[in-house]
Amino acid sequence: YLTTQQRFDTLTLEGAVRGDDNNQFGWNGTWQAAAGWEFIPDYRVTLSYGTGFQAPTLGQMYGQSRLYISANPNLEAEKSHQVEVGLEGQSGPLDWRLSAYENKINNLIDYFYDDSTFTGAYYNVQSATIKGIEWTGNMDTGMFSHRLTLQYLNPRRDQDNEVLAHRSKQQLKYQVDW
Repeated sequence: YLTTQQRFDTLTLEGAVRGDDNNQFGWNGTWQAAAGWEFIPDYRVTLSYGTGFQAPTLGQMYGQSRLYISANPNLEAEKSHQVEVGLEGQSGPLDWRLSAYENKINNLIDYFYDDSTFTGAYYNVQSATIKGIEWTGNMDTGMFSHRLTLQYLNPRRDQDNEVLAHRSKQQLKYQVDW
């Protein structure tokens, strides 16, 4: 894994490359590039593009009999690419970020459960597109650090535009640390 970042006045550029060597799926290289421009102090716009690779886990390929999950040794690895645009800033005590993204995934690994046999299995979706909008806000109050994330997702199978099963369309997360 190799990453670099360089700042030129109000412009920040970033790049990363990674290689994964998998016994079953071979060598897979992924990369990411991003740019951020601080157009006024404490506010910036960002743009990024990246690729991804995810091999199936052993449990996904060979099953988990105690959990009634059937084996599927024919699973293919996921390959993806994502583009994201964002706006971030500091408004008083609130550090926030708003972003929109589109993630295209080939061979998405999904799960099916059969109510009649009480067994499940993993399978590949030929291709899927997940579009989303996310807002994250961070704020400190004394010794506590708060983080709130709101997310809207539109996960769809490309072949028929059906919504992907087992995917939340809206997410709300709250985290507090000290």
